Amino acid sequence: MKKPTETKHKPAELLQQSAEQLAQKHQQRLHAMTRAAVYGKAASRARPTLYPAWRRLVAVPVLSLLGIALVWQLSQHSGAPHTQPQLALDDQVPAWVQDTDVPLAVLQNYDFYQWLEHELDNT
Repeated sequence: MKKPTETKHKPAELLQQSAEQLAQKHQQRLHAMTRAAVYGKAASRARPTLYPAWRRLVAVPVLSLLGIALVWQLSQHSGAPHTQPQLALDDQVPAWVQDTDVPLAVLQNYDFYQWLEHELDNT
């Protein structure tokens, strides 16, 4: 009868067998890491996550709202006093304006009237 501490394999054989199993596990892990690095996460056996899809589901509406807000903001500013009114041509200026000694360039200068209005309000 065998003693309980005796096995049919020698310690050197057990060590060799464990080393081979460990080497095989390392080789599989290295192969999986290489495959993941070359082909991306889709090739690896990792569980797929919903984070990228969730990020897209949130980013599209948020970016759409930002785009709408930007267009709306630009449309609000386009009607602001940045645009100058249509100025009369030389032949369309009334006679009472042409009778003065003020040059037509000054009369057509919209910024001058804004400055004049500002100066009159300050006095």
